Parts: sequence; C-alpha cells; structure tokens
Amino acid sequence: MKITYRAYKKYAAKLKDAARSDNVDGFTQDQLFFLGFSQFFCRKTAEFTPYDVDLRDIHAPPEYRVDIVSKNFPPFANAFHCSSKSGMNPSQRCYGIW
Repeated sequence: MKITYRAYKKYAAKLKDAARSDNVDGFTQDQLFFLGFSQFFCRKTAEFTPYDVDLRDIHAPPEYRVDIVSKNFPPFANAFHCSSKSGMNPSQRCYGIW
C-alpha cells in the first residue's frame, strides 16, 4: 500500500497543473484512491455456506484485506478525517507491513 500510495501522490503532483477539479462526486482525490483500492476487492457474495470456503486460498476474505490494510495506513484516516476514537483510526497500528 505504501508504494502504491507514494506512486499515486507522485503522479498526482505532476497533474496539479492540469485543469481538473480537486473533488469528484464529493470525494477528494485521496478518497478516490482508497475507494479504488477497496473496489478492487469487491465481489458479490451469497449467503455463506461451508462449501463457499476455498481451503486452498491463503488470503483473508476481501473485506478483511481492505479494512485491516486501511485502518493500519495513516493516510486513510487523514483522507476520510476519521476521529481518533474511530475503529478505522486506531491508536496502535501494525506499521511497516503494508
């Protein structure tokens, strides 16, 4: 996440001079970055049954992959102005992983 976000910020800085709005549909550019990240993991889910679990998949379910990475990445909390009491802006984070 850190590398992708850094690349996005570098690219966005080059586009600052381009005539474009800082907001799209009420979202800032940083918020749109994180929405794009979460949409990558979107999928339609049906009612859970034990047969839905692929025991060969080593990854966490998509909702956890989005929430855990986002809450441990301070720019996410900054982009969405999450309060310090919010679950998405914890006081203790797992730094360096994402």
